[in-house]
Amino acid sequence: MRRFAEKRFGSLKALSDQLRMKPQSLNSYVNGRSAPGGAILQRLNELGCDINWLLRGEEAFGEMAPTLKSPSGAESFSTTVADSAGSDSAGADDAPEFRVRGFIPAGDGDVNLWDDYYRGHRLDYDPDTHFFLVVDEEFGYSMTPMIQPGDMALVSLLEEPRDGDLVAAKWDETKGALKLLSEQANDTENVVLTSYNQAVPPIFLKRRDVALYKVVLIEKRKRSAPFRYR
Repeated sequence: MRRFAEKRFGSLKALSDQLRMKPQSLNSYVNGRSAPGGAILQRLNELGCDINWLLRGEEAFGEMAPTLKSPSGAESFSTTVADSAGSDSAGADDAPEFRVRGFIPAGDGDVNLWDDYYRGHRLDYDPDTHFFLVVDEEFGYSMTPMIQPGDMALVSLLEEPRDGDLVAAKWDETKGALKLLSEQANDTENVVLTSYNQAVPPIFLKRRDVALYKVVLIEKRKRSAPFRYR
């Protein structure tokens, strides 16, 4: 962040003015005491900062997407954003459109489906601000049965995670996990990461020690094919 500030605006003070924040607050990000949230990342993106480069820390701008490792420290899924989301940066007009066939309740209710009903939905996620993570095959069972090993999570670099969201979390540089985010409205210093599998205990962390990325889509693994890392 210091390099971006000096290259684009000449100083950290000038960048803090552009971000409309106190220099002391910006220093907490520069010194690694806290991780920037979605709102700050969005503003930095608008100012011309390559978010992939900023979070990854590569020597060249825009080289790689961020990497998260499994809780065991096993080899993590890492790829370029372009490779993970398709080689073409498809815009909204070029994104594939899928037919919406009706409505289904989340509780006990009637399913409304109509053969002559047509509504389309485009999957138009920006490959510059989203990347995929593969759920670890050996250590991916804490989120079953909803999410299985080999499923792929599409992660947003810019959207701010909220209480109850599915998130990709990274802490201590070597630890990370796909979890449900739990926050208390009156507690801004702590977060709790929980699992679908109730047998797995929750993880309690200081917010300043964890980077949280919202999961916006889960692509289910095709169970008929053997799972391999790409």
